[in-house]
Amino acid sequence: MGNDSNGEWGMPDAAQPLIDSSIASSISIAVVEHDGRILVGRRPPGAVLAGLWEFPGGKVHHRETPAHAAIRECHEEAGIEVEVIGLYDERLYEYDHALVHLRYFACRPLDSSQQPRPPFRWVDRQHLSRYQFPPANEELLRRLVQTPERGHEVP
Repeated sequence: MGNDSNGEWGMPDAAQPLIDSSIASSISIAVVEHDGRILVGRRPPGAVLAGLWEFPGGKVHHRETPAHAAIRECHEEAGIEVEVIGLYDERLYEYDHALVHLRYFACRPLDSSQQPRPPFRWVDRQHLSRYQFPPANEELLRRLVQTPERGHEVP
């Protein structure tokens, strides 16, 4: 609901979003692809969304760009150095535990011989549908499975 020019609270303006993105946690996700394979890892027991598969990613720190957060999180979680080559998608999603502002960055490894740290591994793009991811990722996963490898193009 918005505050009109007279200071009265009224119905929300149809042009305004119903969810305030300023209260959402800003999350950057590195969707790393190399040779038709995507980097994924399984969330550990006890973690939020435990047991589900995920791309490397996490919260954007104060004074950090979302793209830099994706690079940092990939290095911290999977031990893989990457560069961002584009943005797949950006969306707000409300889980039971939090409202999140998700940014999915297309990335490629700087050193293709580098192996990820467990629990991360390379998974063939066409096999992604065999893994259970958090619901916020469903649309991107469909897109990744249905689209041929993009190579070095920006999505």
